Amino acid sequence: MKILSVRFIQVLLLVGCTQVLAADFRVGIVNTERILRESAPAVRAEKKIEKEFSGRDQEIKKVAKQVKDVQIFMEKEGLTLPDAEKRNKERELANLNMNLQRMQRGFSEASPNIDITEKVLKYMANEK
Repeated sequence: MKILSVRFIQVLLLVGCTQVLAADFRVGIVNTERILRESAPAVRAEKKIEKEFSGRDQEIKKVAKQVKDVQIFMEKEGLTLPDAEKRNKERELANLNMNLQRMQRGFSEASPNIDITEKVLKYMANEK
């Protein structure tokens, strides 16, 4: 019985100590993805990449607008056009569509949404 009461007192002391220690215990979380995404080198690298690809993006938008314009023209005037001109416009539309798809594939392969982690790490290493 005496051993049981001693063990009980030890358990109570242990529980009391853990509560005291838990009052000072804090857990911190570091979001490394956010740090890498919002750090100055990452922002500079992202702006550089966006600048590099903005010309291609403008060119793709220009061709997309041409495709849309030819499609609208064909919808409005397609029934009244002579057959030869209609075929020419259809060929032009097909060529523009192929060109647009080729440009989009090339752009998506080298998109600014690529993982820039390696570039950022190299840049940070060079700064040190």
